[in-house]
Amino acid sequence: NIQDPKLGVRQQVQPRVFRQMPQVGEHPSMELIRQLKDIPDERFAFKDWFTQVMSYMAMKDYDAAAADMILKVLILFAETSDLHRRYMAEFIRQSSFSEIFQTRMLRVFRGRIKHKKIANVIRHAGLLKMRLNEPFVLAWLELAIKYRDRKRMRHNPELFEKHRGLAGMQQQQLASIMLGFGELNLRPPNYFMEQWFDAFEREQHLTLGSSLAEMIWGLAVLGIEPDVAFVELWSDRFEYLCTQMLQKSRFDRYFLGIALWSLAK
Repeated sequence: NIQDPKLGVRQQVQPRVFRQMPQVGEHPSMELIRQLKDIPDERFAFKDWFTQVMSYMAMKDYDAAAADMILKVLILFAETSDLHRRYMAEFIRQSSFSEIFQTRMLRVFRGRIKHKKIANVIRHAGLLKMRLNEPFVLAWLELAIKYRDRKRMRHNPELFEKHRGLAGMQQQQLASIMLGFGELNLRPPNYFMEQWFDAFEREQHLTLGSSLAEMIWGLAVLGIEPDVAFVELWSDRFEYLCTQMLQKSRFDRYFLGIALWSLAK
């Protein structure tokens, strides 16, 4: 019982119960994978670094977040120097990493995974030039189309269909998918592309320059000819972004270079 200063009487107050916050170490695989960001500079240390990568994929708490982080640190390694890039290409080509990663991901796909990480799997696999097998690709396509964002659906049950798979993806994720398939030189089936074009139509007014370029680049590399409706929407957004750059005198060379090359192809 405590004295209430306003009422002058005693009231019984329940003690506060604080929700226990996550502590460091509760997700061991993520903690260890983050340590891989300390990229070794010397060649003699590369083998131990790659051995750690392989061992961390076998941890029991390995999930979508850990898988996403694994691919990110591999890309970080490859971007460190030309020497690192050559060793990474050799690691992907000669080791069993690609096969083990895909086997683990087939289990991860059955759990909770966000739209961003679904798209990142293909984007990062493409940037690393991984060898994707047919069962993995088919499982990913099914997940990308049918995945339900249960959290968003719980808040907006009336928008059930909007938050399913591709229909719930944002412009950055649509661009990541197309970039990844382009890097893999792997053409998605027509039923998938139909839904991808529908999703772009919804997101085109929000699309940024880099995403717009990656989308058209992937289509050009894969030899996919979009319909007139897509070309008009893409061109309108391209014109708008170019006008904005002219007004601000700030030019995005990445966006302009890739976009113009893709249009020419």
